[in-house]
Amino acid sequence: MGVFFDDWFLDRFKRTGDRAAGRAALERLAPFMPADPNAPMPEPANPVEAGLADLWRRTVPGHSQDWIGRFTLSTRNLLHESLWELDNINIGRVSNPMEYVEQRRKVGGAPWSAGIVEHAVGVEVPRPSPGSGRCASCGTASPTRSTSATTCSRTSGRSGRRGS
Repeated sequence: MGVFFDDWFLDRFKRTGDRAAGRAALERLAPFMPADPNAPMPEPANPVEAGLADLWRRTVPGHSQDWIGRFTLSTRNLLHESLWELDNINIGRVSNPMEYVEQRRKVGGAPWSAGIVEHAVGVEVPRPSPGSGRCASCGTASPTRSTSATTCSRTSGRSGRRGS
């Protein structure tokens, strides 16, 4: 799904630089990721919507709400990362290595693939509880030990730079 989506998004929006249409296409994907696996989905209007609907119907049923929430977030992050790339393309900017690594941690193999691996082997890995000093999404040590912090900069979309 991810590789096809990336090629499709490249062809439709990155080549044209049309951020508004790219954002609209991404917003249309949310109904294809319902929290309730039995919820109806709209009729797909393109191959990405059809692929996501198929992935969701075959992957999500039988999982806990926690797993569905994490998988939804990591899928959404994976898809929305394309807007970050499109913004960089539109301004002729190449991200620096630190930004690139931070973005890949949020959307690359770790969060999304973890959900797929859990699904494939039929086991859900328990997530740390809030206030444990560990990120609830990826399990890494959280830079903030606040009891209200549930995600780290890797998964929350915040920049890892101090003072931002």
